[in-house]
Amino acid sequence: MKTIIGQSLGGLLATEILFKRPHLFDNYIIVSPSLWWDDEKILDFEMASYISTKSIYIAGGKDGEVMERIARELFAKLKKIKSKKRIYFMNF
Repeated sequence: MKTIIGQSLGGLLATEILFKRPHLFDNYIIVSPSLWWDDEKILDFEMASYISTKSIYIAGGKDGEVMERIARELFAKLKKIKSKKRIYFMNF
């Protein structure tokens, strides 16, 4: 079982891998991702259907209004898929 953990710009990378090459990891831990980068275009990516087989943990801190908002938007987007595993959000 392979897990990727990314925080800030690493969280952006982990999110991009989740959307573009989800087969690389089984678990994704994404902490305060810098999804604001490139005008938040990553939130427009289409997700592969087999993302539903991944466990995804998203944590958003009180790093600022934008960071918290986009972490919640990522969580909301992921919750729309019919997941066979759990998708969690934690605010700290």
